[in-house]
Amino acid sequence: MARRTSRGYRVFLSVCVGIILVTCIGVLLTVLFIREPAVRMAAATSGGSTMPPAIEPTTEAGRRDNFFTLLIAGTDSDGSRTDTILLTAMDTAAGTVSIMSIPRDTRAYMANGNVHKINAAHNKGIDRMLTEIAATVGFIPDRYCIIDYNVFKTVVNALGGVTVDVPQDMDYSDPTQNLEIHLKAGEQLLDGERALWFMRYRSGYRDADLGRIRAQQTLLKSLAKKAMGLQSLKLLPKLPAILSEVETDLTAGEMIWLAIKVLSFSAENVTMEILPGEVVGADYGADESKVLAVVNARYNPYTEPIGKLNIP
Repeated sequence: MARRTSRGYRVFLSVCVGIILVTCIGVLLTVLFIREPAVRMAAATSGGSTMPPAIEPTTEAGRRDNFFTLLIAGTDSDGSRTDTILLTAMDTAAGTVSIMSIPRDTRAYMANGNVHKINAAHNKGIDRMLTEIAATVGFIPDRYCIIDYNVFKTVVNALGGVTVDVPQDMDYSDPTQNLEIHLKAGEQLLDGERALWFMRYRSGYRDADLGRIRAQQTLLKSLAKKAMGLQSLKLLPKLPAILSEVETDLTAGEMIWLAIKVLSFSAENVTMEILPGEVVGADYGADESKVLAVVNARYNPYTEPIGKLNIP
């Protein structure tokens, strides 16, 4: 169920799209001090309520005005799977933002008709990933941003670590992913490597990926308190490394516009939720009727309701 957010959750929103915001800082520095006069013009005119001309809708007909959707995904160590998937919808006229977490274990159809977990779609290319996202939510997001976990570690280390209360001992080993997780329960300061362990751990949660999503929210809120303060200046020397690890079809002007818009939203107008469904064995099954209700209420970029999905 969606919930209205407090100031703390507005901060969490900023971290959810924080990599984009950090990218925007790099773009702004490049634009203002090095080159790209055309993008400078876009930045100067991006304060209006409409999308910049560069952001084209997914379809020309039946499109809602002042509405923008963005897919944000974090990849695992080899970049083949997306361990974190966030669908974001922004209504710039109403000043609202909606964020839906899509569990990595969500069942989806492959190109050959077989069923797999949606986090594996990225291994077949961004087009295939967007196709499976569209089948799950009913539309292709306007833009995407794929973030390597190395970016997350770089940000955490640059900010001096993140304090989090680890709810239980976390021990997990997976040689196939070159992944070792060893954390003791209790409040502690985590560096980038250990913060990533916390973000990726899920084997000990009763509800697996859903438990991990809730844990991620806890860590990201703590990290955001630093990222939104003066300590964020420590990120500036790391910008070249950060920018090199972000895959996106957002243009420089679009990133500037997005950053400005996100920072202007009110905490009361931000909602967060998980794709409706239930855990089925090792998978997560989306509930079509409930997904459609949520999508049409907060994420649908079209003027007409979406009536059907293509999910197992």
